[in-house]
Amino acid sequence: EMSEVGKQEIGSIFKRLRSVSTNKVRVRQGSPG
Repeated sequence: EMSEVGKQEIGSIFKRLRSVSTNKVRVRQGSPG
């Protein structure tokens, strides 16, 4: 089983990946920022 720390690390990594993917979509659409 995974420890609570491991779950938190994975959660933060997924959040980072999600923010990066949304940023790419914004740039692709040509939205400012």
